Amino acid sequence: MNLYVKVAGLTLILFLTACQNETEKSVNAQQHFICQALIQGFLSTQQLTNYELNLEDHPLKTQLNYTAQLKSAQRLMPQPKQLQFNCIQAENAKVRLHLVDPTQAQAHVVLSLNIPKAVDIKRLTAYQFPPHP
Repeated sequence: MNLYVKVAGLTLILFLTACQNETEKSVNAQQHFICQALIQGFLSTQQLTNYELNLEDHPLKTQLNYTAQLKSAQRLMPQPKQLQFNCIQAENAKVRLHLVDPTQAQAHVVLSLNIPKAVDIKRLTAYQFPPHP
């Protein structure tokens, strides 16, 4: 019986770990999607649509680092410097996009987004029947 309890406990731990991993991957994918959209929106408003984004590794899971550089076909011409962005998601569902100035070791907030709770989004976007006359 003792072996049965150990095997059941180990199975439960592995199952919960796998579930947590999938949830974490889903959150990371959502954060990457949001950050990428914010950066592309920022670049578009600055008329810098000829840049491509690259995601860099960062030890903090709440922060994603990106570089934006000219697309390969345009690298032979004089070009502006490579752009660096940090995208941070806080616990309160707020995402901040920073444009990093490596020469000054400063990061300037260029965009900020508050993400509504899932229940609020569902309530606001759900289909509703029209009122009866």
